[in-house]
Amino acid sequence: MRVPVLQSMSAKRGGLLSSAPNLLCILGLAAVYFCTAKLGLAMAFDAAQVTVVWPPTGIALTAILLLGYRAWPGILLGAFLANVTTHEPITTALGIGLGNTLEAVAGAWLLQRAGFDTSLRRVRDVLCLFIYSALLSTMVSATIGVTSLCLGYVQPWDLYGKLWWEWWLGDATGSLMCASLLLVWCSGRTFNWSAAQIKEASILMAGLILVSVAILSPLLNTENSVMTYKFIIFPFIVWAALRFGQRGTTATIIVASAIAIGGILQHVGVSSIALVNHDLVVLQFFMIIMTATGLLLAAAVAEREEIAKELRIANHRKDNFLALLSHELRNPLAPIISAAHTLQLPTIGAERRREAQDIIIRHADHMTHLVDDLLDVSRISHGKIELRKQHVSLAKAIADAVETVKPSIDAHGHTLTLQLPPKPIWLNADPTRIAQIFANLLGNATKYTPPGGQIWLGTEADENTVTVRVRDTGIGIAKNMVNLIFEPFMQVDSSIERSHGGLGIGLALVRKLVGLHEGSVQVISEGVGRGSEFIIRLPRILHDDSVKIISETAPPKSELPTKKPQVIRPEIQVVRPEISAPVAPIAQNNTTKSSLRVLVVDDNEILAKTFSWMLEILGHEVRFAHDAETALATALEFLPDVLMLDIGLPKVNGYELCQTLRAQPALKHSLFIAQTGWGQSEHRARSKAAGFDYHLVKPVDISVLEQLFSSLHIPKTPT
Repeated sequence: MRVPVLQSMSAKRGGLLSSAPNLLCILGLAAVYFCTAKLGLAMAFDAAQVTVVWPPTGIALTAILLLGYRAWPGILLGAFLANVTTHEPITTALGIGLGNTLEAVAGAWLLQRAGFDTSLRRVRDVLCLFIYSALLSTMVSATIGVTSLCLGYVQPWDLYGKLWWEWWLGDATGSLMCASLLLVWCSGRTFNWSAAQIKEASILMAGLILVSVAILSPLLNTENSVMTYKFIIFPFIVWAALRFGQRGTTATIIVASAIAIGGILQHVGVSSIALVNHDLVVLQFFMIIMTATGLLLAAAVAEREEIAKELRIANHRKDNFLALLSHELRNPLAPIISAAHTLQLPTIGAERRREAQDIIIRHADHMTHLVDDLLDVSRISHGKIELRKQHVSLAKAIADAVETVKPSIDAHGHTLTLQLPPKPIWLNADPTRIAQIFANLLGNATKYTPPGGQIWLGTEADENTVTVRVRDTGIGIAKNMVNLIFEPFMQVDSSIERSHGGLGIGLALVRKLVGLHEGSVQVISEGVGRGSEFIIRLPRILHDDSVKIISETAPPKSELPTKKPQVIRPEIQVVRPEISAPVAPIAQNNTTKSSLRVLVVDDNEILAKTFSWMLEILGHEVRFAHDAETALATALEFLPDVLMLDIGLPKVNGYELCQTLRAQPALKHSLFIAQTGWGQSEHRARSKAAGFDYHLVKPVDISVLEQLFSSLHIPKTPT
């Protein structure tokens, strides 16, 4: 809970003085301040107006931090009444009240300027509370208060130094101990201790109370009891800091301090007043050190836990990204390899040869695009990307982007509506990158909008800014994902059933590229299923005819690495025992082996088609399906000997489909093979649990698959 936010909220509500409930709040604060002040003044031994036990300081600081600056009348009223009823002159009581009020306001102002967080879960917040509030702001009250006493002839000037020290010590202790207790328990963080933690905390508190009572009881109480007690409570404070955070630490400190003060007050009437006051001074000084130590230790533990949590999240994201990257690179690689095998056959027809060549080129371009995006993210993150800014026509940049995504829009049957301004708009931008921004947004809309959906791109402009909006009727964005959607590798749908593909870096590139062009980007969505709208704002320029416009020519292509990519051969990963026999070369229409009926299920139509070509070359009868519903109907009609199922199917994934098909009596002798881009151990374990016989990682080597078919005895499924 950051202080500036609370102050802003308080200001928007009009302050505490704007309504009757707020007036009651001020009066309540004054009453609490008055009661705790009287409690502290009851322990004033050197002077009736000065005590080393002063909880109101912490209460006042907390009130200003949580309720806003306009809570000051409650502090002033409570402080004035507490002092005027101690037989002080009105002017002296008023001066002391003003000092106490200024102390709280000054402390809150310093903390606010430092970006103070009331949960005290950072070491810097504890240091800010200790330095700005306990050490510095308390000097205001001590100086004004003691000066008022001496000016009013309530106390002599020769006691000024001693009274100032005790006043400051009481305020510093109250500020650090009471404020920390109230702030962390009112910070708004959820109290989520487990039953075991509550039990352990109860043991800690019971042990502290028992040990304290035993040491400070009248039977064992000696002159050294307080000194002994100070060392005894230290392990309890450390225990609380390590195990229960700031809430446990502050509660332990307050209980220990209250018991210690009670033990000292037992000497009143037995020991001299000077000795009692001396013990209180020593105790409070010690408690300041213990409180600061405990709070710093608890904050350090909290920071360590937060860092560990962030590392776990980062590691989880890394694992997910590597799995996703592997999947996305294997998917286009599989049809490339299948098409390449097809081209090796001497009897391939001209039409199929052209189709295979087109598949290789198209999927190689797709892999190049994936690699380019990865390189762009890396370059921008390391500040190594250089923009070639020119005067660019906004209409030309949008046209280039539309041309890039038009095949995908047509394939999905989307309707794209463009709303461009009648007059030319010019940008000072890199033509390649600015077109990439719009292409990424349009591609994102195409990817996440169901077939037949609507996509709009509109522009607006004023004298200094151009606004481009891309809106769709797609799947929308959940409320908890809106602020994360531009993070690298973040996807709205990260489930294994997702059918949209991609690495989750397109929108991250958009944000980074827009930032490099000194613009901004935001997203608006009313929720899942309600579509989304991306809004880009870029600085525009007024066209100057004297400037040569070269953006109408084709932009230079980005440099790509010339190093030949390393070909990674697929590994066969099986649930049954591995095959160790040598792999035989592929042969067309191999009649030495029995023909099998094979059903290929994959939502990637090109991959299913090219893989079916390979199986047909091996002499098998092949059918394919692209979703679970069609696969189930085809399987029951075709009765395949082998079912090769993709895992990442839409709606119903391959695991669930395998379980459904396994339950069909007609398929009890069939062989189930998972062929997927997901190759992690968790995916293989899920394949085994779902009932798959084998788990093969794309791209599947057809000769390895041929060996697999020939080495297994598969009972023929009755027709």
